[in-house]
Amino acid sequence: MPEAAQPQGDAKVVIGRLSIKLSGLSESDARRLAQLVAAELGSLPHSPGMPVNIDSLKISMPATKIEDTGKLASQIAAQIVRELKRNS
Repeated sequence: MPEAAQPQGDAKVVIGRLSIKLSGLSESDARRLAQLVAAELGSLPHSPGMPVNIDSLKISMPATKIEDTGKLASQIAAQIVRELKRNS
């Protein structure tokens, strides 16, 4: 993992690759969703005890109709945080 992923003062999380498998979105919309998820994750505080170095993380979410990519990004980010906390 890159040096930036090591906790120093305020912990930093580095995402080397974010892959989202989702049907019904164009490639540009999917890229925008990934950017929104990354922004959501970046705005969340790092919880003590949460891992900072993990090779991969897989989440699953129920299929829903995509009406608001911002809301979906928030839901995905929240699920990632829950999974990180479970793995700590």
